[in-house]
Amino acid sequence: LPAEAHPARKAGGHDRPVAGTQRDADRRRRDARRPHQGIGNEIIQQNTRLSDSIANVAKTTGLTIEQAEKLSEVLKFRDTRTSLADQLKITEIGGQLGIATDQLEAFTSGVDVLNVALGDQFGNVDNLTREFAGLRNVLTDFKTENAADDILKLGNAVNFLEAQGNATGQSIVDFAGRIAGAGVPLGATTAQIIGLSTTLSELSINPERGATAVSRLLTEVARSPQIFAQAIGEPADTFTKLVETDIVGALALVSEKIATNSTTNIAFAQTLETLGIGAQGAIEVFGKLGGSTDLLRQRIGEAGQTLQNTDSITREYEVKNNN
Repeated sequence: LPAEAHPARKAGGHDRPVAGTQRDADRRRRDARRPHQGIGNEIIQQNTRLSDSIANVAKTTGLTIEQAEKLSEVLKFRDTRTSLADQLKITEIGGQLGIATDQLEAFTSGVDVLNVALGDQFGNVDNLTREFAGLRNVLTDFKTENAADDILKLGNAVNFLEAQGNATGQSIVDFAGRIAGAGVPLGATTAQIIGLSTTLSELSINPERGATAVSRLLTEVARSPQIFAQAIGEPADTFTKLVETDIVGALALVSEKIATNSTTNIAFAQTLETLGIGAQGAIEVFGKLGGSTDLLRQRIGEAGQTLQNTDSITREYEVKNNN
């Protein structure tokens, strides 16, 4: 061909690459490298996040880095859909809560069962871990040396009870955490607190307002049983004995009286005013609760039964984990 007819040949017979062709080749080589660079950067970032998680576990638990790495390897091979990062977050929080180092693996596994079964209601694994672990800590009649077993049984009761009505697991835990601080020192059992919390949630009572009213009333009933006995028309000695032996039963009795007797309702409102308790919230709560004391007793009984095993939460975990 004549020199001017060949795209890569200049006059004089020498072949030279066209500049545009060379630029295209360079661009193709750069583009081919970019995916590999992106994958490499992501691997580096993942390794950095894992190293940070392991360091956080070591910091809160007292484990050495080597021990934390070994625990991470064990958790990595658990049959769970929960990421390793979230499992290590559970372990990290366990360290903050004072879980013994020889229980960290079991604690992490136990909380993760709850996370798979109920975690969508709590926003993230951090919230779920802290709420259930915090609730366990205040339920002193229930708490044992085995943190994992305690949390699994609490989760079991919550999972079972939310399936019985319109209460949600998160609202049950929210109510229970707020009520337990006042209820436990007054003799309320874990079954009573969980059952009462479920009932209040099913009655669509706001957790903050409802739990505040319940806690104040429990405290005042225990402090002034004779005043409340007079307000609801019960013999003082009989009601006082009930308060001393079954504070939640006393609460149920007050609620029934308020719900069924308008005269008592007025006297009760005056009693609340005298004691400095917000009457509006209390009347709303106990008006609703008073018409549902059979439901309350049923939920307390169910809570008592399901706090003794892990059947419900285990089934829920298996269904969701394998879905």
